[in-house]
Amino acid sequence: MDDAEDTNEDLDKLYLVIVWGDVEPNIEGPFTTPEERDAFAGKYRFEEGDEHGIYKLYIRPDGSPHIYPYSGGEMDELVDAAEAKSNQIP
Repeated sequence: MDDAEDTNEDLDKLYLVIVWGDVEPNIEGPFTTPEERDAFAGKYRFEEGDEHGIYKLYIRPDGSPHIYPYSGGEMDELVDAAEAKSNQIP
């Protein structure tokens, strides 16, 4: 299922599911925008490494949950952005 065709980010509540060591799930959020959620995901992966699963969680207005993975390329871009931001001098 393609999340771009199956979500309405204006109506859905946005969360992340982080599965510690791919064993123990934890929910982060809600996030205000997809960009805020994705930046958090990239920063988390940059700081914690790739031993934990990170997934997008959408809660529909009817309360139904829908979960999607980040593609490898998508996560690479988010991690690169987090790394670049961490290297900026305040």
